[in-house]
Amino acid sequence: MNQIARQCLVAIGVAFCLGLLLKILFAAPSTPVPFPRQESESPSLPWEPFRHPGDDLKEIATVLEGQPASTQEKLDRLDGFSADHQSSRVRGLADFARGLVLLEARRAGEAAESFLSPRIDSTELSSHALYFASGEIDDADRRQAIDILDRLIRKDPEFALVNEARLRRGRLLVEEQRLEEAAGLFRDILADGQPDFIDEGLYELAGSSTRFGLVDLLAAFALFDDDPALINRIEAGFRAVTPAMVSAAARRYLREDNRSVLIVEPGRTAAEIEP
Repeated sequence: MNQIARQCLVAIGVAFCLGLLLKILFAAPSTPVPFPRQESESPSLPWEPFRHPGDDLKEIATVLEGQPASTQEKLDRLDGFSADHQSSRVRGLADFARGLVLLEARRAGEAAESFLSPRIDSTELSSHALYFASGEIDDADRRQAIDILDRLIRKDPEFALVNEARLRRGRLLVEEQRLEEAAGLFRDILADGQPDFIDEGLYELAGSSTRFGLVDLLAAFALFDDDPALINRIEAGFRAVTPAMVSAAARRYLREDNRSVLIVEPGRTAAEIEP
């Protein structure tokens, strides 16, 4: 392999590893917006119990649809349901709705407490409550968020957002320096072959950071190393990279005197641009 090709590969490798670290450490999973904005006069709530509520849930659904308007009035009304209603299910769903109101009001800590209400455990929205709670406390208490997500994943492996929960848990594990657990979790996601999450597995988590995805990696290993099977040993390659190696590569290649600046001005020749 000639020297230019080797230098290109080293540069790609540095960007590749830096992309992996940046994406894992700083990517923040998004929290679903609890109140989708719609133009219709009667917005459709995204949770099944409130889409076509029975008589026992109509007033809670009304609160979620925006009546009354003030946050405190909504909370007062929901607190009444939580305390006084005969049905444990209605009390739990009122606590869930209370969490949504607090979430919309950007009162994250209080929202998490409401979502963790034991009364929600017996309702059909208990998994959603755990998912929302973990998202609101992950910055304040990562360990608690990890435990909540673990509880969710074990409790309801068929939950619609279970893969998002697994990815969120993996990122929090990385932030807690529990790297072996995180790597195992990302490998499991890849092995599961989930079509919507395959690019968030351990290998593509790195590749997508630099737009150097799995297929491109296979092609690169075949072209430059004559060994496409290197894709199966890529994790070992990641583990072999040390901070000293990254620093040395950065010092060598990321220098001010090791760059080219091009100024492209359509319609002008090089002679016209030169002084």
